[in-house]
Amino acid sequence: MRTAVVIGTGLYAPDNIVTNEDIIKRFEHLQFPDGKGGQISGRAFLEGLASKVGYKERRKILDSGETTATMCVKAGKRAIENAGISPEDIDLIILATDSPDFISPPTSARIQYELGAKKAGFFDSNAACAGYTIALSVGYSQIVANPNINYVMVIGGYGMSKYSDPKDPMTEIMFADGAGALILKASESDKYGMRSFKIKGDGKYWDYMGIYAGGVWKGFSKEAIDQGLHYVKFLKQFPATVNIEAWPPLIKEVLSQSGWEVKDVNHFFFTQVNLAVINTVCDLLGVDRSLSYNIMDRYGYTGSACIPMAIDEANREGKLKPGDKIVICTSGGGAAFSAATLIWGK
Repeated sequence: MRTAVVIGTGLYAPDNIVTNEDIIKRFEHLQFPDGKGGQISGRAFLEGLASKVGYKERRKILDSGETTATMCVKAGKRAIENAGISPEDIDLIILATDSPDFISPPTSARIQYELGAKKAGFFDSNAACAGYTIALSVGYSQIVANPNINYVMVIGGYGMSKYSDPKDPMTEIMFADGAGALILKASESDKYGMRSFKIKGDGKYWDYMGIYAGGVWKGFSKEAIDQGLHYVKFLKQFPATVNIEAWPPLIKEVLSQSGWEVKDVNHFFFTQVNLAVINTVCDLLGVDRSLSYNIMDRYGYTGSACIPMAIDEANREGKLKPGDKIVICTSGGGAAFSAATLIWGK
């Protein structure tokens, strides 16, 4: 049975470290609702928010000249080295991002060229922060369906700080930059590798959060720019329970497809958006919180890049052992949801 196994991982984050205090100092003079009809200081509000979601510091491109593509190239090179292959071995590059270098052509074109992956086809995939798991599913499907594809690089890239409104404390403290990559290899043995995928969505949230200028809907009209829609914006407030309600049943579905139970899982990798939500979901599933590998304290929120970044860190720390059962669970604007299972090992 032909399947896809992970043979290499790579991570890159910018050198510029921005701490919570760096951001809080910029906005501590503001006042925010306290939820009880009163007001609290910007410092108290942002400190409380950062503590809840788990951010301590994040990496940002700032004015370094780095882009989503350049970060992905660096992460990709590290994954290639870790896999012990050459760029010309790669047959396909899939980039998951909603912060591309440009609307068109695909940012993966630049990545392919700068990696020197001359034989690789390429395309971008955008399902917001759920996109990485979906891109993995496509890479797996390409390997299973096409005997001519043996190596697929699946990259997650996030340069969202470039789309953050510098006057908006919420997006400034939340969004960070980074890239991660996994190398998938075709295998004729099903001992290890990808097992199951599930993709869901609730499109009623399409106008809640996003970058709404620049596309066909709003374009670059004066009205759109005046409203700041060229920045990533929360136009409406997501219910606090969206992920808490969506993730447990999604996980149970992919576990069922794999023939696993929750107790069989060795590692969980969640979208790194909110530590309190991750902990609550672990509690609802009845698993120890330590089974979730988290990086938001060190990298902030890196969206479509956070899953491969976390997997790379766990891999290089020796936490992933052959035979370990892994669940990935992701969500993003729209709202899009996706989950996957795999058995670690080559």
